[in-house]
Amino acid sequence: MTVTNSHRVENQSDSQLKASAEPTSGDSPITLAHSNAPTPQSHEQDEKSHEYNVQNAEETTTKRRYWTGLMDVIFWTPPRCRWDPENPFKFGLPLNILFAFSGTFTVANLYYSHPILDVLAQFFGVTYERVSLIPTCSQAGSVTTVTPQIMLPLVGDLVPPARRATALSIVSSGLVLGLLFARLLSGIVAEYSYWRNIYWLSLALQFLIFALLWMFMPDYPSTNTNISYFKILYSIIGYYWTSPVLVQATLMGFFLSATFTSFWTTLTFLLSGDPYNYPTLTIGLFSLAGLTPMFLGPFYSRYMIDKFVPQLSILVSLSILIIGVSVGTYTGTYSVAGPIIQAALQDFGLQMTQVANRTAIYSVAPKARNRINTGYMMGVFCGQLMGTSVGNRIYSEGGWILTGSVSLAFIGAALFICLLRGPAEKGWIGWHGGIRIRRAE
Repeated sequence: MTVTNSHRVENQSDSQLKASAEPTSGDSPITLAHSNAPTPQSHEQDEKSHEYNVQNAEETTTKRRYWTGLMDVIFWTPPRCRWDPENPFKFGLPLNILFAFSGTFTVANLYYSHPILDVLAQFFGVTYERVSLIPTCSQAGSVTTVTPQIMLPLVGDLVPPARRATALSIVSSGLVLGLLFARLLSGIVAEYSYWRNIYWLSLALQFLIFALLWMFMPDYPSTNTNISYFKILYSIIGYYWTSPVLVQATLMGFFLSATFTSFWTTLTFLLSGDPYNYPTLTIGLFSLAGLTPMFLGPFYSRYMIDKFVPQLSILVSLSILIIGVSVGTYTGTYSVAGPIIQAALQDFGLQMTQVANRTAIYSVAPKARNRINTGYMMGVFCGQLMGTSVGNRIYSEGGWILTGSVSLAFIGAALFICLLRGPAEKGWIGWHGGIRIRRAE
């Protein structure tokens, strides 16, 4: 190789090395040197993204403050109603009356249709059997009347045991008054106004109840803080497997409540047809005969239920029921005195049985009285639904006497269930422990 060629090779190698070190035509020296530096476009996008995040966070905070403020207003408790562990709230007569008043016009929503069933049948052009679906569906939805079902266990928590049955009787009397006052008020409104107006009046009363409870109902601590809501619902079913007292009371409530709704639904058909042909107002006035539990209930509870075992109180109440239903059933087709006597005695016997049952079941689980009461009322609601449906079907096929005879059979079933367990029995069936009449202190 010559010197010239040697210089060419060296120059060519130097050129290749320089070429490999220089950027290509598609690359920029600035890009290579500052590949991680933001461009003006990316910086602008980052600013927009930051502004969006800040704005979104401010909107979320505003919404959270709005809902927090709204919840604070809704759940605000007046100072006089706030719970003070050092000075617990004392349950007195005014609050007892408020609970009874609230129960009256909450339960009344289920029974406004009873005395105007004949009017509704004419208005919609359907038969009596068809129109009876209105109270049946109302009873099916009666589980929504949660206000009384919260108040009754709360009374059991706040009132001392020595006065518990009396206080429960006052609230229960309010529930009975709702059953009966609904019929009276509905009959009057339908007679002198339009039947729809009774439901507008009911709406206004619900707002009044809400305002009164919000202002005067006391706060109270939770008795179950270590259990979730769904576990609470599931545990209600569990009490049926572990509590003979609850099962016994629920079965009795099922059969007895069926007789109640069967009577008051079919009574409208009896009085609006031959031989009476009474107008709506007169049918509504029959509800006054059922006020006996409100006047006599507190005395019966104080001197009977508070002092003697529930079984004895229930047996006396069932005896009154049997007398009332028998008189009304077998004299009601030719004498209006029969249904009046039945209304007075049946309502009294039924309500006193329910008070005695509640007094018994509240001792099952003192910290779960709401759940125990819910389990009991499930049976009562199902019985009311069955009584309305079955009673109307039997009346359409066999008339008043057959309907009342079936009610007597239901009372007989409740009496049989009551006698299956003695007052000292711990198991499901039997009279172990002897016969005890007075309540244990």
